[in-house]
Amino acid sequence: MSCQSVWGCLRSLHQFGENFKDAEKLTIKDLAFWNKATDAAMHAILAKGMAGQLDGMLCDILGANYQPEKSNIDAINDIGAVFTDPDKSLPDLAEAVDTIYAF
Repeated sequence: MSCQSVWGCLRSLHQFGENFKDAEKLTIKDLAFWNKATDAAMHAILAKGMAGQLDGMLCDILGANYQPEKSNIDAINDIGAVFTDPDKSLPDLAEAVDTIYAF
C-alpha cells in the first residue's frame, strides 16, 4: 500500500509525471523540489517541508496512523532523511513509510 500511496501523494504534489511502473526508477534528485544549485543545508530544509506535506497527506487524506512507536516528529525526521539523499529511490521512500505508518 505504501508504494501506491507515496506515488499518488507525490504525483498530486506535482513532483513527477511518471506512471506507477516507471516511477520506481526515480530517485530523490529526479523530484521537482530537488534543486541541484542548493547546498546541503537548503536541501535539509526543503526535505523537511516535503516530509511534512507527505505526512499530512498520508494521515489526513489517506487515513494512515502512526505505528505504536512512531510519532509525527519521527515521521518528519525519517522521511526527511530519505528526501535529503539524492540517490534514494521512491521504493526506498516507500520502505521508510512502511516503518512509520499503519494503513
